[in-house]
Amino acid sequence: MLAPYAYGRQRHRSLTPRRPRNHNLEEQSQVLYKSWFVDFEPFKDGKFVDSELGMIPEGWRVGTIYDICDVYYGAPFNSTLFNAEKKGLPLIRIRDLAKQEAGVFTEERHPKGQLTCKGDILVGMDGEFSIYIWGGEDSWINQRISRFSPKPGISHHFLTETLRPQLKAVESSEVATTVIHIGKNDYDKFRAIIPPQGVLDSFYQISEPLYLQYVENLSGNQELSSTRDVLLPRLMSGEISFTC
Repeated sequence: MLAPYAYGRQRHRSLTPRRPRNHNLEEQSQVLYKSWFVDFEPFKDGKFVDSELGMIPEGWRVGTIYDICDVYYGAPFNSTLFNAEKKGLPLIRIRDLAKQEAGVFTEERHPKGQLTCKGDILVGMDGEFSIYIWGGEDSWINQRISRFSPKPGISHHFLTETLRPQLKAVESSEVATTVIHIGKNDYDKFRAIIPPQGVLDSFYQISEPLYLQYVENLSGNQELSSTRDVLLPRLMSGEISFTC
């Protein structure tokens, strides 16, 4: 029989291979984006023109973040209606983003409620402004969480890598004695370098499969974690056992 502690360690090891794979996928997407839209390596033989963001290939333009995505905001769900008995739907709070699992449920149907699903791009608006790709089950998003949805023809990686440095710039510029915040006024100032649609289509074809693999790995991690969380207490109590 496999000892409960050993089983827990084995299950933990089973989760780790997907994490390096996702780290590698993220690095690949960042390198690809930098090559195309920061260093402009595939376009260096063409003519460049000046813009508010520096020199860009001729025929490209600078737009707002809303040219490449729609932004949605979580609703102020009533905390007195939260439950841990899985009644209603899961509700994602900022603290839940990193662990990819909603900590509470709610039966409330907020008129401004926004559902998020696997693969959605989420950003917490208090404390730190990292990008999280949701890999859990369909859930409501609580207030102070924003969801960025790419417009048709825009790859998820194009959107995340356009957002990432601008979110970090706001984070590093915020000075506060308690918790720093980001809001719509900040998003309104975000800019995007927008190439012709043919370039966007080519980048989509290359980068979107990387993104889909990333989401699939996240989903697999979540399923394994859920199984571990159910089985491990029962193993530790001796309620169930495994034989080699």
